[in-house]
Amino acid sequence: MVGQLARWATVLVLGSGLWLTGCTQVRVPDQIGNSLRTLRTEMELGRGNIERTTAALGDLRSAKGALIKPTYATYLSHLTALEEKAGGVGAVGTMTDSAAAKFFAQWEQQINEIRDADVSQAGRERREDVMKAFDGIKAQIAEARTAYRPYFSSLCDIKTCLDADLTEQGLAAARPAMDKAQRLEPAVLSKIDATIQAIDKIVHP
Repeated sequence: MVGQLARWATVLVLGSGLWLTGCTQVRVPDQIGNSLRTLRTEMELGRGNIERTTAALGDLRSAKGALIKPTYATYLSHLTALEEKAGGVGAVGTMTDSAAAKFFAQWEQQINEIRDADVSQAGRERREDVMKAFDGIKAQIAEARTAYRPYFSSLCDIKTCLDADLTEQGLAAARPAMDKAQRLEPAVLSKIDATIQAIDKIVHP
């Protein structure tokens, strides 16, 4: 009996704040929330890298003469930082997916050990709601990645072009890629903001 009560308590703790799913906002357990908070932090930092890289790109686009070389060096430093941060966000995202899969499997196992049908059903409904909320975050992240890829590709095209010809003529040749990156940046930032807002809605402050 004590063991059964402990299992019920576990599900009740995991489900705290969500038994009335039709009336309240879904909130994920801390086991998932902690990973999402880390991912949120990484995405915020990545957002800052994007803004700084695009600003450096704007300076480079208008650079002339002797200013081209140092301005390009600044652009490259921001591009490198952006690439490293994007890798970090990807790694955290992968770890979050892995941790979530393990957590959901353990949660299901705990629910299966509950004998009371009502408690078991409530636990399953809670788990399904959390899984849907988490899948929603994953969908937002996928949209952010989709928006980011052509933006970053344009940044890399600029580097390829200017590595070969760091002159005013080379800069002129790279301007279409610069213009494209600048056009794409708002959509990338918007997708990141949407993901951060979605995380904030399901993670306890």
